[in-house]
Amino acid sequence: NKEEEDYLRFQHAGLSEADLEEEEQERLEAELEAITHSEEIKSGLFSATSLLSGDDSNVESLLRSVLESLRSVERVFPDAAALAGRVESAYIDLKDVRAEAEGLFEAVDFDPERQQVVEDRLSLIYDLEKKHSLATVGELIELRENIRRKLENIDSLDEQITALENDVAAARHTMLDTAAALSK
Repeated sequence: NKEEEDYLRFQHAGLSEADLEEEEQERLEAELEAITHSEEIKSGLFSATSLLSGDDSNVESLLRSVLESLRSVERVFPDAAALAGRVESAYIDLKDVRAEAEGLFEAVDFDPERQQVVEDRLSLIYDLEKKHSLATVGELIELRENIRRKLENIDSLDEQITALENDVAAARHTMLDTAAALSK
């Protein structure tokens, strides 16, 4: 009936307008978590980079010293070469970790405007999930697609009814013309 169709169109419009994406909720929740804990994250990253390369007793310089010690005995104790290779590999990995941590430190920032955008978007998602008694964005997308298919079927039926009504009208017109011709 028309009321059901109108309700389906209303639901579909609300879900389509939200323009939901798979896994969007999880991504936004993680982003909000990072934004709200940005100072804590920056502090941890700063501490890590300082320990890796900060003052004289940092991990990188200690590993460099270990490497130099092993390299100094390689000539008289060849087994030290394998250890030196492993320490050198660890040293290179730690330099990469430090560089990546420094990059993350620079990238992490508290942005109140972005936080508001993320909170508003999550609020919309939570409201839609509650309204439709669903638990995930994926389920909301599935509902939207199911409603879209129902509306396509309704539109298709309306077109079929119109075509049949036109056929009936044409047949009636032909019948009346034929009846008029026969009655003469």
